[in-house]
Amino acid sequence: MTYQSSVPVVGEAYASSSYQDELTLAALFLASAENSSQRYEEAEGYYKQFELSGYDGVFNWDSKTPGLAVLFSQLAQVGLGGDMSKWQTEAERYFDNIVNKKGPGFLTNGGCGILFHNGEVLNIWFKGGLLWYDGDSDDASLNPALNAAMLLTRYAPMATSPDKTTAYLVNQSLFSAGAYISPCWI
Repeated sequence: MTYQSSVPVVGEAYASSSYQDELTLAALFLASAENSSQRYEEAEGYYKQFELSGYDGVFNWDSKTPGLAVLFSQLAQVGLGGDMSKWQTEAERYFDNIVNKKGPGFLTNGGCGILFHNGEVLNIWFKGGLLWYDGDSDDASLNPALNAAMLLTRYAPMATSPDKTTAYLVNQSLFSAGAYISPCWI
C-alpha cells in the first residue's frame, strides 16, 4: 500500500502514485549492500511482476523507474548477475527517446527560469532549452532536467557504442549546463 493510505494527511502534499519502483529499488540496494545475486534476482522479479519495463516518464521523487535500468546495468557490470545487455537495452530505449525527442520529455526553445543557489534566487536563461515534462516540470522545472542529466552521466560509460556515449554526454550537458545567468525577469 502507498504511505498515504497509512497516514492520509501526507497525501495532501506528496501523494505517492505507487510503491512498486521503490520495492524494486530497495531490492537492488540490498543486492549491492549484501553483494547478493539472490537479491538482484528478486529485484528483477519485481521489475517483471510490476511491469515496469517501457516506462518513458519523468525520473523524480515519485517515479524512480528510469533509474532502475541504470542501477541494474551497474550491478550487472560488477558481476552481481543479470543480463547486462537486457538492462542496457532498457536504459538506452529510455535515453534514446529523450535524445531523439520521442518520449513525453522535450527540450523547450529556451527561455527564462529561476534557480535557487546558496539561498539566492537567480534568474537564468536556458539558451539551448530545458528538458521539460508537462505536469512534472511546471512546479519544479529544473528537477526533471537535472535528474535526467544525472542518469545520462551515470549511464554513458556503459553505453553499447561510442556514438551513444557521446550522444548521452552531449545531451546531458544541454539538460543541465545549457543555462547562464542573465538579467531576464519572469
